[in-house]
Amino acid sequence: MTNLYLSKVHFDWTIAQQPYCWHQQLWTLFGERPTASRDFLYRVEHMQIGVGARVLLQSALPPQISATSSSLTLLASKAVNYQGVQPQQRLRFYLTANVVKKLQGNRIPLIKEAQKLNWLHRKLTPAAVLQDVHVRQSETRYFYKNATGAGKIVTSTFEGILQVQHPQQFIQLITCGIGPAKAFGCGLLSVAPY
Repeated sequence: MTNLYLSKVHFDWTIAQQPYCWHQQLWTLFGERPTASRDFLYRVEHMQIGVGARVLLQSALPPQISATSSSLTLLASKAVNYQGVQPQQRLRFYLTANVVKKLQGNRIPLIKEAQKLNWLHRKLTPAAVLQDVHVRQSETRYFYKNATGAGKIVTSTFEGILQVQHPQQFIQLITCGIGPAKAFGCGLLSVAPY
């Protein structure tokens, strides 16, 4: 596996208040690739009304600010490699996810903490097991599509300690993300040494 890139990006306030535009704006950091599939994940780390949002971006390619991008600022970027992850290794983790179940074709948010923990356990199996986890209160994100009206997603944030069981499957989770709504800043699994 080649390196991934972790970057800090700032959205100005005009973009920060429009979740439907976040993914489109970040896409501009990777040049003209009209037929490429998404190869980045991100999470809004901090939002300040009137100022903007700070975003953590994980990508397969290094991001580049174009001369036409006045709404984004690339604050920092570094290459990371997860090939050193070992079986039984304990890591701190952080994840904001759209925790849902499908019911008659619709995605329904899971509300109870036990349901959320079961969801995360299923998503991590067999790559890793949870050892200690805390669930933060849910946040609802509202967005507006051009012609199709309004929508919303409910996010949950998990943080704690996990133990890697199968390194290659675990690296795949880091690379591909966990759960739906990745275009709205969900699914980025961040890890650090414990």
